[in-house]
Amino acid sequence: MDLGDRILKLNTEVREVGPISRKGFYLAFQDIGACIALVSVRVYYKKCPFTLINLASFPDTVPRVDSTSLVEVRGACIDHAEEKETPKLFCGVDGAWLVPLGKCVCSVGYQEVGGTCVACRPGFYKANPETNCTKCPPHSFSYGEGAFVCRCEKGFYRAKKDPPTMACTRPPSPPRNLMFSMNDTCLMLEWTPPLDTGGRRDLTYNVLCKRCSPEPGRCQLCEEELRFLPRPLGLTNTTVTIVDFAAHANYTFEIESLNGVSGLSSFPRQVAIITVSTDQGGPSRVGGLKKDWASPSSIALSWQQPEQMLPVAEYEIKYYEKEHEQLSYSSTRTKAPSVIVSGLKPATWYVFSVRTRTAGGHSSYSPKFEYQTTGDSSDMAPDQGQVLVIATASVGGFTLLIILTLFLLITGRCQWYFKAKMTSEDKRRTTCQNGHVPFPGVKTYVDPDTYEDPTQAVHEFTKEIDPPRIRIERVIGAGEFGEVCSGRLRTPGKKEIAVAIKTLKGGYVEHQRRDFLREASIMGQFDHPNIIRLEGVVTKSRPVMIVVEYMENGSLDSFLRQHDGHFTVIQLVGMLRGIAS
Repeated sequence: MDLGDRILKLNTEVREVGPISRKGFYLAFQDIGACIALVSVRVYYKKCPFTLINLASFPDTVPRVDSTSLVEVRGACIDHAEEKETPKLFCGVDGAWLVPLGKCVCSVGYQEVGGTCVACRPGFYKANPETNCTKCPPHSFSYGEGAFVCRCEKGFYRAKKDPPTMACTRPPSPPRNLMFSMNDTCLMLEWTPPLDTGGRRDLTYNVLCKRCSPEPGRCQLCEEELRFLPRPLGLTNTTVTIVDFAAHANYTFEIESLNGVSGLSSFPRQVAIITVSTDQGGPSRVGGLKKDWASPSSIALSWQQPEQMLPVAEYEIKYYEKEHEQLSYSSTRTKAPSVIVSGLKPATWYVFSVRTRTAGGHSSYSPKFEYQTTGDSSDMAPDQGQVLVIATASVGGFTLLIILTLFLLITGRCQWYFKAKMTSEDKRRTTCQNGHVPFPGVKTYVDPDTYEDPTQAVHEFTKEIDPPRIRIERVIGAGEFGEVCSGRLRTPGKKEIAVAIKTLKGGYVEHQRRDFLREASIMGQFDHPNIIRLEGVVTKSRPVMIVVEYMENGSLDSFLRQHDGHFTVIQLVGMLRGIAS
């Protein structure tokens, strides 16, 4: 210090005050007589100043008096920024910030420019805080500032699982080059991928089937009738195999191409269409199943033989319990259009379907039919059960005896020959080649197959009826050759009588006509009160008909099944005697 002609050296002393316990304090100086002078006093404190670090702001902070500890300060993210990790700084005793931890990042739609967060300009977007603003993906746009996602152009879409960075896409175009190949048992559809996949790789195909009748506009879905291999929906390959289709039917298949945004589009479905006619396909399938009778453990089924040129080698019947459809199924085979399925549970519903096998392969399965077994029959009387067994055995034995007798008559040593123009009187004089003469009063059965022309046998053993004398009233069933109807027959000089009329269906083939006439020739040779009586035939006009007496109770076997347990032993034995006579 300069004091005129003397320069004095000043002593400086620094004292720390604190820590203080109140909002303020007083400073006082006491002179105890020393030869000194108090030149100046400066009172101050240190602080860490306001600062911006890592997009976070930190306020002025006063350090602690204790020089061994630091003050931890938590920062606040600036506008349009968000914490990634909590931002922190430590204030030292000398007023300096130390050890920065954590940081903030700019929110979506904003990016860091010069320590601040600036909005993305139009045409750009930012969907992730960790990235910078990026140009919108193809087929998308953003009009305003600060966009975090770009909107898709018209006709383009973004699936829910697509990230915002992915381009907008659209549904694919239809499949191309759809074609089919078919053999007797399966149909294969094949196509090539769409020309435009829509910009996606998740391409799949669905197959829709319609079965159309000849009338325009009459189509119905048929996916449940057919079996698709591997499946009809969600195909990733460009082929599908179809089995169990019906012969002589028209199927229309639609192959639809789809991707992840097909469900978001309002445009029509993208399909390729092909119509397949199975006229040259495999065997015709069975139309329906009829339950003849049921017991606690068995069900008897029958069906009409389908129309087809190839003979049926066998029928396969598939069945399973209705409640266990997805678990397992059983099958049995038969060569006749009927079967008795045994080993079933009492009072249980079963589902049945049948298919044919010919030289051309298997047909598709028939529609499903549900039938139930009867309840437990343990309460049936023992003698009644024995009588039914005896009755069944007797009928079976008698039938076998008739078959053997006919076989011996046809193939025996005695051969009968007839000429086309022989009169009835000539036939009565016909003798055996071996010299044997028929017994008087015994009528010999003649096999219609020995006639070259079945019409000749019909004229020999039946009588022709004038069609106007027949009145058909209603259809009562369907047989092997056509419909079975009930009606009335007007006979000359007599009252009208009730009759059953069997008709030969139109479009028959030659072997069906021969079998139909053969049946009439056989019936015409019997004249017994216990055998159905043939009234006559109609062969000179269409349709060809067989007219027989009307049986109110139907066939004997069906009548006994329907009235099981209703007859006494005496009644059943009487029926057996009538059969044996």
